[in-house]
Amino acid sequence: MDLSALKALPLGLIMFGVMAWGVIRRRARQRTAQADYPNLAAKLGLAFRPPAHPKQIGQIYGTLRGFSVLVDPDDQRKLIVRFRAAPKLDLRSYDGPLCPKGMAYYSSGERAVDNYLKTRYASREMALRLDGTDMLQLLQPFRERYRHDVKQLNITEHGVTCVLDFGNPPHIPVAAVERLLPALIDWAEAVEPPK
Repeated sequence: MDLSALKALPLGLIMFGVMAWGVIRRRARQRTAQADYPNLAAKLGLAFRPPAHPKQIGQIYGTLRGFSVLVDPDDQRKLIVRFRAAPKLDLRSYDGPLCPKGMAYYSSGERAVDNYLKTRYASREMALRLDGTDMLQLLQPFRERYRHDVKQLNITEHGVTCVLDFGNPPHIPVAAVERLLPALIDWAEAVEPPK
């Protein structure tokens, strides 16, 4: 291949080509997700809610390993696992609100965990439970393969939520759901162990 022809192309044209390629690639990934979500829901034993608009993907919801789950790639771009009770903890991958009443500052004792979870509050009971878990292992899926796509990881009294951004049009690839949804449930089981 003769690269001398590429040297003559203006930089603006090259930049436009790179941007166009990115848009085409993201649209192809979104169409793939549209086609694969119903099968993914069936594979996971969950229900599929068709999209309200033809350019959307739809939602996956139901109960998995005893927890209510929701995969919303369209409006919220979130994976959500809801707790059965309301545990007293507030762990977030960003600087969040001030310490809620009935909780205290929590330190895991592991620098990598504390650097990732910038907001860390827990009740005494929850702090003891967290001390007995391998939090670094629980964070691994979010810190490695999908570290650039995970915008927020929240473990609060409501549940475990992962906000993702794979670009526009909005979508969450099937492979990401297959990897991160079980990881969110692992967090939920660490906070609310199965009975």
